[in-house]
Amino acid sequence: MFQVKPILTLCLLAAALSPGLPAAAESDVADEPVSAADATRVVTYVRNARWERVDSGNPGFSIGDIVVGSGDLSRRRGGVPRGTQSWSAVVNRIDPAIARELRTATVQYTWRRGSILTEKIASFPINGGLNESITYAVVGGTGDYAGARGVARLKVLNEREFRVVFDLQP
Repeated sequence: MFQVKPILTLCLLAAALSPGLPAAAESDVADEPVSAADATRVVTYVRNARWERVDSGNPGFSIGDIVVGSGDLSRRRGGVPRGTQSWSAVVNRIDPAIARELRTATVQYTWRRGSILTEKIASFPINGGLNESITYAVVGGTGDYAGARGVARLKVLNEREFRVVFDLQP
């Protein structure tokens, strides 16, 4: 049976691994994404800081392994960090013939004014390294994004950088 508690613990662990954010000056506030109340489209850039695979199934790559990571969010590519991204994914199935695994992934994007939570069951390369775009479901949020619903489209820019466009329902 699926348990929520370990997944929440891993999200908190990933958030704890996130690098700290510099204190923002008052003039930096306009550089944050617009809130869900102001627009239905939010764009952010992600730079992954780190990720780790937790070998919790059988030894080696196996079902039950957990992959966690974190990164920085900015309004522009290579911009000043304005928030954090933390994620966790549980491996559900492995297909060694094509070197891919099916994971249930939860990703949280957090800014000072709130956060957006996304989820997806998707196929990923076994040894990390995402090289194709992915669409996630927006399943909730906090603060300015409370109750958010919609889709998040993640586009790979390079091995560590991504552009995410959130199309939120009004």
